[in-house]
This record gives sequence, structure tokens and C-alpha cells, in this order.
Amino acid sequence: MLHIVHKASGKLLTPGGGYVENDRTLLAAALREVCEETGLRPDDLCLTPQLLGKALDIDVHDIDANPAKGEPAHQHYDFRYVFYLMPDRAPVLELQDEEVSGARWLGFSDVRSPTLRAKLLAAKAQGLDGQPQPVNASALIHDGQGRYLLHLRDQREGIGLPGCSPCWAVAPAAQPASYVRIRGRVVRVTTEGAAEHIEALAQKYLGGSYPWFGGRDQVRVLYVIQPERISSPRG
Repeated sequence: MLHIVHKASGKLLTPGGGYVENDRTLLAAALREVCEETGLRPDDLCLTPQLLGKALDIDVHDIDANPAKGEPAHQHYDFRYVFYLMPDRAPVLELQDEEVSGARWLGFSDVRSPTLRAKLLAAKAQGLDGQPQPVNASALIHDGQGRYLLHLRDQREGIGLPGCSPCWAVAPAAQPASYVRIRGRVVRVTTEGAAEHIEALAQKYLGGSYPWFGGRDQVRVLYVIQPERISSPRG
């Protein structure tokens, strides 16, 4: 687990401490801070299959007043996320000189925060081993007019919805972590507006385009489906 030497406090801490600025999520803020302090790039890191975008630990601690900055006594809420290094990368750390004076890699049992250490050791028993794994990921996208953008098939081997081929799948509003299967008739197929709608939505969570979007000779279409049967794999 990567730790940095924080100049202001002299403590050995996990990187990423800071504030949410123009970030859309706490996860995005954590990733930005890690990259700023260590010189790592977003593409050097990936989420863990065990936690994905969930924080492993949330630490709340008191901060004394700082009259020089006009800050009253307050509390800090630290949301701690876990990232893996990508296996095909050997990035060189370029530490932020203004705030960081050094870096060390520590085993889980040597992590400085007691709560984070305990949760990392518990997660290790559940498979948190530093080895990235491919996982299925789905997005539920609604245009505000009763229409959803759905994912039917993927050309990559090993990617797909279990027991759901060929059918459409969406996440129900009451259980966004689950999904339901939809079978029905395609009542309309059109290319009108398809490229514009899909291109606007085909972005990574950090805002960068996927490499092949717009780069292959493909025809994009919109399907209008009349559902005939909706079922859940969980019954």
C-alpha cells in the first residue's frame, strides 16, 4: 500500500488527502489528489473488483482552529478508496514537492491507520490481492423522455450478462445494483440521431473518450422495443 510523507505534518499517510473541488464525485476527487501528489496517471490505476467505487474506510477526526488562516475548529471526513496498479505499467513516482517529501510501499499489516489496516486485512481474506480482474459493468442512462440507452451484446469474449443472451437488461430504480431482463419485439430501428446520442454518452467516468469510439467503420442504430416479458434472474 503506497504511503507518502506529508510535509506539513511529517506523518506517513496514504496519498490523496484534500478537498472536493470541481470533481463530480468523491471517488473522482480521491483519484485526482492521488495523481497530483504522486505523479501517477489515471490510466496507471484501476478499481478493485471487490469494492469498485465504494469507499473501504471513512475516518472522522477533529481539526484544531487555525487563526492564521481564519479557520475555526472543525472536523475532517476522509473517504478512503482502494486502487490497483495496472499490471502492465511500471510508473515512476513524481512526488509533489510542495506537499510531499517521500514515499514508501507498506504491507497491509504495516498500514499506519488502525481502522484502514483492519479493513484491508479483512478485505484481503475476501480476495483483495492487488491483481486486477475484468468485471461486468452496466450503466442505466435515461434521457428524461421515457427512453433508456441499453446494452445488448459485447463483442469481447467473456463479457455479457449471465443467462441473458440475447435479451436487453436494465437496472430497476428500486434496486440499481440488480437488473431485470426484457424480451419483446423491436418495433422500430433507425440510424437517425444514433451517432449524436451515443457519441455524447460514450465517455469514461473521467471524461475521456474510449479509444475506438468514432475510430471504426461502424453503423450505430437506435432500437425501439415493445416489451412482452420482464423477468429477474433473482426471481
